Amino acid sequence: MLSGAAQANDIQAGADVRAFGNNERLSYLNLTAGTALCGCGDLWLNLNGCFSKRTTFSNAAATIAHGGSDVELLLGYRPKEYPFSLALGVAIPNTASRSNETDLTYRASYYLLKRDDAEFSIDSFGAATVSPLYIAGVSGSYRVGAVRLRASAGAPVQGNNSISLTTGLPNRVGLFSLGAEWKPGLLRGDAFTVWITNQLGWTTGMAATPALGGNPGIGISYTVKF
Repeated sequence: MLSGAAQANDIQAGADVRAFGNNERLSYLNLTAGTALCGCGDLWLNLNGCFSKRTTFSNAAATIAHGGSDVELLLGYRPKEYPFSLALGVAIPNTASRSNETDLTYRASYYLLKRDDAEFSIDSFGAATVSPLYIAGVSGSYRVGAVRLRASAGAPVQGNNSISLTTGLPNRVGLFSLGAEWKPGLLRGDAFTVWITNQLGWTTGMAATPALGGNPGIGISYTVKF
């Protein structure tokens, strides 16, 4: 996802593939593109997409349809002089739980620490729909030599983001991501990141959704500036 700290003329793009085994047994392709607006780095526009086939999980207790796609347009604001960022968006999901509707989404962060070598923030994100889903959590990063370590954790504070494999009923599952980012310098501002995560993707709705059972998968992403 495009950072609000982008320079005035920055255009950023990226791709991410996440593969999940266990109960999910799906791979997700995430794509992102965005740019700064109004000749400054404070205001930015970003388009995110997450794509997977749809399938069904079945056991003795439940039959659960999962997978699908989500496309989201975000308008964000991250002022250089203040330690917060805010983004509002519109998403069009096509999943088993959310389809044939338009979601209003948001993301907000307050930075308790923000330096070149380290960041730490309190975060919230979610979707305001017929069944609202709001996530609260924390995220941070720390640079060790040529590698930047990234981590985040969160949980629903309103709404359900998964389905129990033992009862078939909606439930709440915690979210986490652990990543290591390396900038090879092949192109301007490019970065590879390897992830261990149970979050399905980069759109707000998919970031709020864990793989079935909350089990982690492995992902790799590549982002670049133009």
